[in-house]
Amino acid sequence: MQGSQSKLHPGSAGGAEASGPLIGRTPGGWNAATLLISDPNLGGWAEALLRRHCRDLTALCWDRSKEATRKEALAVVATRRWDLCISFYSDLIIPPDLLDRIDLALNIHPALPAVRGTGYDAIPLVDAHPSHGTTLHRMVEEIDAGQIFHVIERPLEAATATELRRTNQVLCARHLRMLCDWMLRCGTPQALEAQLQKLAAGQSRQWGDAYLSRRDLDDLLATLRCLDPDHSVFR
Repeated sequence: MQGSQSKLHPGSAGGAEASGPLIGRTPGGWNAATLLISDPNLGGWAEALLRRHCRDLTALCWDRSKEATRKEALAVVATRRWDLCISFYSDLIIPPDLLDRIDLALNIHPALPAVRGTGYDAIPLVDAHPSHGTTLHRMVEEIDAGQIFHVIERPLEAATATELRRTNQVLCARHLRMLCDWMLRCGTPQALEAQLQKLAAGQSRQWGDAYLSRRDLDDLLATLRCLDPDHSVFR
């Protein structure tokens, strides 16, 4: 499995960009068994970044529209024990028995902690949030409920859902670059987790109470379309 890639959707950069050198690199790069699970819209860029520094990287790109890719992705997760898993802009749910095979499972959630589940490209516009951002957290059995390590927050300037999606993707890319930098500074999964715990201790963000499923979001948007078909969330 070393340096392997699943035969899933190859992914693309999706417009997310992040440039500039990583700092504080550990000589020899990152040697731990690492699994990247990403979205087809951003998977290619994410894999290219990590592959430059990870000696043992397996990259999966899950296509929500194809059930076969979900099964294939989970089958790959089950093949071995992983030191680190990074779920990047991906809604793939890893069941508890497979999470147990991962020592440190991290997710970059494309919204602030207040927006759990789906709706990260819609809820900030529908509810007129003053800001948006991304959340780096531990993956646990309950969705979007694990320990929050770090949050990037920016004023909400996007006027449409398309603009918000694009800016969310850029912030996700920035968060992944930050995580990669911490990996290279720390050198081992144990040191990385210690660093993340320090970051967690320096912030007090909590998850929102409500979890929004995809069906909940569809119902909300259907109602809103009847009331206000010209709302910015539909553009």
